[in-house]
Amino acid sequence: MAPPLLPGLARRRGAPGERHCPERKRPGPTPIACPEEVLSAVSAQPSPPAPPLPPFADQDARVTLVGGGDLAEPVLRAAEELAPRLFAADGGADRLRAFGRMPEAIIGDLDSLGAQEAYRSAGVEIRAVAEQDSTDFEKCLTHVAARLVIGVGFTGGRVDHLLSALSAIAARPERRILLLGPEDLCFLAAGPVMLDLPPQTRVSLWPVAPTRVTRCEGLVWNAEGMEMAPDGRIGTSNAALGGPVTLAFDRPGMLVFLPLSALGQTACMLNSANW
Repeated sequence: MAPPLLPGLARRRGAPGERHCPERKRPGPTPIACPEEVLSAVSAQPSPPAPPLPPFADQDARVTLVGGGDLAEPVLRAAEELAPRLFAADGGADRLRAFGRMPEAIIGDLDSLGAQEAYRSAGVEIRAVAEQDSTDFEKCLTHVAARLVIGVGFTGGRVDHLLSALSAIAARPERRILLLGPEDLCFLAAGPVMLDLPPQTRVSLWPVAPTRVTRCEGLVWNAEGMEMAPDGRIGTSNAALGGPVTLAFDRPGMLVFLPLSALGQTACMLNSANW
């Protein structure tokens, strides 16, 4: 026997003796006509970002990047002998062309590049990177894969361009980047520095962040144990005693400046370093 209904349940629809009224459907919401501009805005949803473009060169390449700053042909020739693959940062291509050379590719926002047809007809790829959050030098570093990068045409002329190039090096301790100027070379010491330098060769240390010198051998003024910082002690115009020079630091925060005469062995050191 079924259990008795609880009080009040006998009055539900379908209970004995109760008149049944068919259930009515509730009307749905009245459609609202969308203005055409709303419909077009909805349909114009942002498309997914394009996949990153493949990098030029490869991880074992030795590359010379050419900027649009002051550049002497002997400096370009010295860089090209050590890093023979040529790429240009924007107007740096015009510098190369003036010396009778063509880059494999031109990279940048293209605001300073001359007529492009001469490059396209020579088979040079032009990669426009429109964003303005990075310099043309940084755009090149992003789009060119290489074991060793030698940058020329980035240090002369405007001081702010030089500082931006040094900042780009400091932000990439995992890359082996060597900057050449009219008289100097510069690199970030992301690991031990071991060179053989003639007596009185100028060796300058400039910290981009607080950095301690953990080893210093072969310099006239021993800097071992010194705490250096951009707003504190720096190591401008030290000099080699003559022979092996060894430097090490507690972090990759030290820029090393040497005369161009040290280019060959410095490039060799960076190319073979296991930093």
